[in-house]
Amino acid sequence: MPRSSPDPVMVAPARSRGLYDGWSIALTVSLATAITIGTVNYAFGVFIDPLEDHFGWSRTQINTALTFGVAAALISPLIGRWLDRFGSRLVMVGSLALVVAGFFTIAGMTELWHFYAGSLLLYLGLPGSMILPTGRLISIWFPGMRGRMMGFVMAGENIGGLAMVSLATLVVGASGWRTGYVAFGVIILLIVVLVVAFVRDRESDVAAAREKRWAPAVSENDGFGTSVGYALRDVLRMRSYYFLAAGHAVPMLSFSAFLTQLIPHLASEGISSGA
Repeated sequence: MPRSSPDPVMVAPARSRGLYDGWSIALTVSLATAITIGTVNYAFGVFIDPLEDHFGWSRTQINTALTFGVAAALISPLIGRWLDRFGSRLVMVGSLALVVAGFFTIAGMTELWHFYAGSLLLYLGLPGSMILPTGRLISIWFPGMRGRMMGFVMAGENIGGLAMVSLATLVVGASGWRTGYVAFGVIILLIVVLVVAFVRDRESDVAAAREKRWAPAVSENDGFGTSVGYALRDVLRMRSYYFLAAGHAVPMLSFSAFLTQLIPHLASEGISSGA
């Protein structure tokens, strides 16, 4: 009898080469959050005494720059609309470019209004550099683990505060406040390069990456995007919206008023910058 041919071996399709794109995106937005909030807010106090000494400005004049933070609140709804229309990468690049322009403007300032103009640019760029695109990107790339990933990504905020305050203290002590602001601008430029290289939020990009390594499992309830079907008028009728808004506003008020003044206060109490 003729020998029968062996049954063909069924080979499972190999997963595509490369790591799931969501991880590099999560790292990029975490760095963007850490660096922007660390340079714009946490490190603000490092420059107060040097600016007082150099220009003779009062502390009130310097701290007035913090009031331009209201620009971030006013522009945030528009940034959200641009995210839906143009995508996260373009909005992040534009926002980070404003932050870079703000730092370079302040680095070259000779008048008080230059300081205010640069600060306005910083705060205009802040919402589109961190929390708004972060929420959108995490929802798109990690729909089944949004909470955990947001927790990991936003942890970078405090890490950035620690790192940027330390860096500013070293640079300003060694080379002066202008070099400190230039260093911040250069670091933000490096974040822009990462955003251009890695940030994507098109549905086709997510679908193509699903077969890569370490891709999170997706259930039937995990849809693309962040919309849950609420119109603006519906949101404005929700009590939870106002509680959430207050929950963000009150901590940020104390954050901006207290933390930015802590470094010069400690210095006036005789505590060294190294300590």
